[in-house]
Amino acid sequence: MPFRRPRRRTPLGIALREIRRRKNLSQAELGDLFKWQRNMVSQYESGGARPSAERLIRLLGLASTDDEREPILTALAAYGVLACDLSPALVGSRDSMSPVSSGADQIATFENAGFGEKGIS
Repeated sequence: MPFRRPRRRTPLGIALREIRRRKNLSQAELGDLFKWQRNMVSQYESGGARPSAERLIRLLGLASTDDEREPILTALAAYGVLACDLSPALVGSRDSMSPVSSGADQIATFENAGFGEKGIS
């Protein structure tokens, strides 16, 4: 049997799991909300995969506290996207934000700036 390195939960994965639980969503329901496969949500939460910048922006729409936003913004910074590049509505405190509508505007802006699903194009 081949050796597998154990996955380490990342701050982003922990935050995503907490956001999902706070919203009372299963991994499948969160995947359906964003049109992702359920196993991708599991991979993101466990640290087995890293979401694209586009997906992180959409996840930011679900975050309602600074503790939830911080790991997402940190992960976005790895793609070269800083909080100052995003809409204040996404980065600021808002409890009832629709992840699809708020993220969609940011994704359009993000893609127009030369970023794609895999980062900088």
